[in-house]
Amino acid sequence: MYKTFGPSKSVPQSKSLCNGLTRKGKPQSTMAMPEDDDEAILRSYFRLDMSLNDLYEEWSSQDPNFKEVKNKYFGVRMLKQEPTENLFAFICSSNNNISR
Repeated sequence: MYKTFGPSKSVPQSKSLCNGLTRKGKPQSTMAMPEDDDEAILRSYFRLDMSLNDLYEEWSSQDPNFKEVKNKYFGVRMLKQEPTENLFAFICSSNNNISR
């Protein structure tokens, strides 16, 4: 079960949450989807249409470390993120620490 929050349908597409950091007048994201289709946006972002078993087999064949932990951490997925979003998430997570 999930609940989404976002702009109303009257908000222009260029300001939609599904456009990442795109601003009005800039090219739209490749992830842009209709605002009223929250489930499709979530399915696309988490790549729920891809088989985890197939991905795990591919990743296990290329990474011996992943092969060892794939059953312990089931549910690992590659998100469909904008490169800028990915970079900011990495920077923020690397600056985080347990004492905070």
